[in-house]
Amino acid sequence: MQLKTVVCYWKFLFIIIMIRGVISSMFQLPMTFELWKYRILINS
Repeated sequence: MQLKTVVCYWKFLFIIIMIRGVISSMFQLPMTFELWKYRILINS
């Protein structure tokens, strides 16, 4: 019983970390895209 709860806890933690990573990457990509647009606008 103890081992099963630990395994469930680690799976839950892993899913949360994966979701956070996906969300942060989704937010970082548009931000870098905006930065590249501004950089191109400034250079041109």
